[in-house]
Amino acid sequence: MAKVLLASHSPTLSTGYGRVTRDLAQCLMDAGHAVRAIGAGYAGERNPHGFPIVPSAVNDFGGAVQQVRAEWSPQRLITIGDPWMFDELPTLRRSMNLPWIACFPIDSEPLPDSWKAWINAVDRAIVFSEYAAGIVRAQAGRTAVVMPHGVDHTVFRPLDKAQCKARVGVAGKFVVGTVAANQRRKSLPALIAAFARFARDKPDALLYLHTPIVGEQDLQLILDHHGVTDHTRATLNYDPLVGLCDDDLATVYNSFYVFVLPTMAEGFGLPLLESQACGVPTLATDCSSCTELLPHPLQRVRVSGTEVHARGVARSLIDEPDLTDRLDHLYHDPALRAEIADASLRFAARFGWNQVARPLLDAIP
Repeated sequence: MAKVLLASHSPTLSTGYGRVTRDLAQCLMDAGHAVRAIGAGYAGERNPHGFPIVPSAVNDFGGAVQQVRAEWSPQRLITIGDPWMFDELPTLRRSMNLPWIACFPIDSEPLPDSWKAWINAVDRAIVFSEYAAGIVRAQAGRTAVVMPHGVDHTVFRPLDKAQCKARVGVAGKFVVGTVAANQRRKSLPALIAAFARFARDKPDALLYLHTPIVGEQDLQLILDHHGVTDHTRATLNYDPLVGLCDDDLATVYNSFYVFVLPTMAEGFGLPLLESQACGVPTLATDCSSCTELLPHPLQRVRVSGTEVHARGVARSLIDEPDLTDRLDHLYHDPALRAEIADASLRFAARFGWNQVARPLLDAIP
């Protein structure tokens, strides 16, 4: 069995990479490996996980790696996160003599030249989608193993919908919900616009935003502009640096009739998997890795065009009228909602953590 050092941008959070780091660490420990982690920006605060986490300044990740090497002598380094989070590692690895397995997303193209060099510096490349593997093969010239994220089916599962809706405060409403960061990439204004058209003749329609209302965008201004403030609820006092515990998040998902992720690009899209594991009909932009996570054709909302973002990458724009039409279809057709929910549950059942983690476990002798 090996001594494994995990490096993650935010290993203690209950969101994003924090959850992925926690669950992959558990898989490694279940397989008999010893695990320690480095948290970029982690200052030694609360550690909710069952393995040690070493503090690291955001701009001194390399120093933390060298510290752990001196104190513990790990036999493998596994990074979990985007290449930009560990941009110093290709230089550092020349002196650290530590095999490096990189688990990373690719959500759009073309690949920047710096990322191509980074990808070719790792010993073993593991990506989260077939979409990413294709880009790495075509543009970086190397093979990457695919390891999707997983879901804890003991937590993210269908619950009593009436009870969940009462707990969340949306009883009696047809809830269209999302769980997403307030970032431009998530395209939440497009969801608000599509929902406003959908809700015009539906007094029971409600939009639920599990996101900070003020972030990269002031969503309150957009809600007011579309006249749907009174038809919208949000998670109260939501702190994206803390998130919700898994049980509460599963309750939020189960309060929805439809989950929507109107994203421009995803490296994986964990909420798509979690919502489907809860039996919630799920819609998302038909782009990047999202397409692989949507088993029913009605779930894949058309792309209306692309937009060039930082580093010259092209990202997709969701077709707002098409999203409105699909919401309307699901609203009027309970049998279709049940059909998609059943297909989603069968699909999500394939993504238990012990199932999806096999490529990583196989990479560690």
